[in-house]
Amino acid sequence: MVLVNIWATWCLPCREEMPALLRLRRTYADRGLRLVLVSGDFSSEAGQAAAFLHDLGVDFPTYIKDGSDMAFIDAFDPKWSGALPATFIYDGAGRLQQSMFGPATYEQFEEQIRTVMRSSAERPETNDRRPTTDDRGESP
Repeated sequence: MVLVNIWATWCLPCREEMPALLRLRRTYADRGLRLVLVSGDFSSEAGQAAAFLHDLGVDFPTYIKDGSDMAFIDAFDPKWSGALPATFIYDGAGRLQQSMFGPATYEQFEEQIRTVMRSSAERPETNDRRPTTDDRGESP
């Protein structure tokens, strides 16, 4: 399962929910949760984003959005307005299961994660997996 959070340094609610996301990662990593953070900051602000994440102890690969805003938004969920923060939860087969728009608490994130875990446990895996990329953005 993958939880993708889109955030930015200029977004106060994004910054406020980040500790909850990192706690969620620590709590559920051994159950297969992977946290992917994508900054909506401009590439010229990458240093600020990196410093913020460093101060929180983030020690895993993170990303900065690049390219067209609309293409980026639509790739995640056409219902998403582009407002930050936004969180998308994918099951083990790469299917979008939950979209969360706006800030959330640890408890709200956890409820969504548990829902996806229960749903995934009830549904047998299929071979219709979408291509995935590894942490370097390369196809396996």
